[in-house]
Amino acid sequence: MNHRNNSFPVYPLYFQNSRLLHSIRPFVTILLGLTCFVFAGNAVAQTALTEQQAIEMLIKHPALQAATLRVTQYQTLGGAVKPWEPTQFFNNIAADPDLGMFGTTSFGVNQAFPSGKNVRANRQLNTQNIRQSQAQSLLTQQDLVRQVKEKYQRLGYLQIKIILFARLDSIYQNLNAVADTRYRTGDVSQTEKFAVQDKAAQIRLQIETARNEIVSGQFALGQLLGLGQQVKAVVDPLTATGFSMADSTRLTSSAYSIYAQSVVGVAQGQQAVQQSALAPTFSAGVFGQYLGNGAVYPGWQLGLNVPLFKKAQQKQVEAACIGVQIAQSEYQNALLTQQTRLTAAVFEFQRFELLTNYYIRQGKTIADELLRSSVLNYQQGEIGYIEHVQNLDQALQIEMQYLENLLQKNLAGVEIQFLTNRNQ
Repeated sequence: MNHRNNSFPVYPLYFQNSRLLHSIRPFVTILLGLTCFVFAGNAVAQTALTEQQAIEMLIKHPALQAATLRVTQYQTLGGAVKPWEPTQFFNNIAADPDLGMFGTTSFGVNQAFPSGKNVRANRQLNTQNIRQSQAQSLLTQQDLVRQVKEKYQRLGYLQIKIILFARLDSIYQNLNAVADTRYRTGDVSQTEKFAVQDKAAQIRLQIETARNEIVSGQFALGQLLGLGQQVKAVVDPLTATGFSMADSTRLTSSAYSIYAQSVVGVAQGQQAVQQSALAPTFSAGVFGQYLGNGAVYPGWQLGLNVPLFKKAQQKQVEAACIGVQIAQSEYQNALLTQQTRLTAAVFEFQRFELLTNYYIRQGKTIADELLRSSVLNYQQGEIGYIEHVQNLDQALQIEMQYLENLLQKNLAGVEIQFLTNRNQ
């Protein structure tokens, strides 16, 4: 098998003047040194990661870090569930029939206490906010894991595709040699010889295209992981993934469903907070009373704070009740959407599983026999070029169709794992 040289082409430079060559030699040396340094730096900077290592690196992803910080934020707010109103400092001046217009002056402090109902409601809301932020963190993590797995599946597909085309390239290189020999002996026309050369060049082009797609996929993987550079993905050969129908019952425990359910909890917590605003609160205060004759007397007071004008707050409660209904409807819609996606993914998985099973039972044997017999018959002159190429194309189509079906089956499996919270 002939291997293509991927190095940069080197073009000879001819100088008529030896002094010119001597004068630019230091600059050429510096330029070559910088080029080697850049390429060496890129080679060192490139990170090799397996799929599991890439998944473990997601903990540093900005989206996941933000979700984790949001959990910490609400946990910190757990210490603020008891809302204290500002302390009131007051000064009262009252007239006295014996001591005159400014006969009595009072200085004091008064404090309103939050109601127990309001404290419990705020604690409930904060607990629901923590659960929602945790569900959001889990959903973000699961979605990122799904994206990583999909990229590794596609990279594995491209690597097997290159191996397949490399095998075909070897066949066409031999075919090219046979066609060249037959052309020199006059057994084939120049047109057939050029056709063989063109077909071999197309196979080489397919290999280069797949390599470029791998480089693009590795850059995309590096960006997803937040590395900002190409990642050398250590990809296992593309193999079939498994799926159990029992996993379809885990729909309500998926990350997306847990998040949608947590939204209902937050809405219920907000409703409880609005309802608690209608509860009465108590206040207490102490003061000192200074009389105009110089006498000072201490005092204290207790108060009951009752919301007399409730209309606006009652509208807030009604709106919060509607918010709960909205959240519950959205949760049911989320379950329906998840069920629809899961059903479609399961059907896709089963459909492509049937196609891949056909290849395992018959297709591979047919493709191998087509390649073997067609190469042998063409070399012996029993079939012509056109028939030989048709056989090769049919064998390639069987192999490529299996590879495509296997990729689609695995991608459906990744989707099922994500929807059933198995994407870990």
